Order: sequence, then C-alpha cells, then structure tokens
Amino acid sequence: MIANVKIEQDKENPYKPIVFKDGEEIKGVNGIDLTIEPNGFPRIDIGIVSRIVYEGISEVYFNYFPEVVEESCKILREELLKHGDLYNGFLESMKSVIQESEKWEKNDWVCNSYDEKKEDLERLAELMLKRIIGED
Repeated sequence: MIANVKIEQDKENPYKPIVFKDGEEIKGVNGIDLTIEPNGFPRIDIGIVSRIVYEGISEVYFNYFPEVVEESCKILREELLKHGDLYNGFLESMKSVIQESEKWEKNDWVCNSYDEKKEDLERLAELMLKRIIGED
C-alpha cells in the first residue's frame, strides 16, 4: 500500500511514536520498522496493539522469524509443564480423539468395567501428552 505517512514523537512520552497515515492518526502503535534501500522506495512496517483502527486494502507482511517460532514453542511447553488449564485442555482434547477412534471402540482393552476403560483412556492420553512435552 502506498500512503502518505508522518511519524512524530509524543511530547509527553518521547519513547512513544505518533503515526499518521493519510492525515489520520493510527492508534495503538507499539513499534515502527523503517527500511530505506538504495534506489528503493521507503517501507514502514507498523506494529499495532490493542484495537486496530485501520480499515482498508493493504499489503500484509508477517514476520515469522525462526526465533519467534522457537520462543513460542518454549512458552507453550513451559505452560504445559505447569499442569494447569492449558495442560488439562490438551489432555481432554487428546482423550476425545482416542475415544473417537475406531480401535478404541472395537477394543475392550482387557477391562472388566467402564471405569477401568476410562482410567486406561486417561492414562494413555496423559502418557502421550507427557511424551510430547518431554516429561516422559
């Protein structure tokens, strides 16, 4: 998208940029990346938090650097290792997939009762999740 862009410094907070696109202030800006290549057209990538107040056609760029993906995986693993709500949500999801499989329905898993089969299901799902997050 080609637009008339103006960047100012906030008078009260010198670390906060104020960005205008075609004369309208863009709210929630948390970062600006300005790139000017020799013989090239300037490019500004604007990071926005909170509510997005821009609406219009534009080119969209996602910066999926390997460091970002790796960091996200670390954060997810750390949260799962806490055995909190996220862990329980994953566990319930895995249990439902196992229950819906044909092999689970056909196999009585050498159980004498529904409770034993339910315990086997919970144990199997938990073993799988622990293996995924490296606890096993």
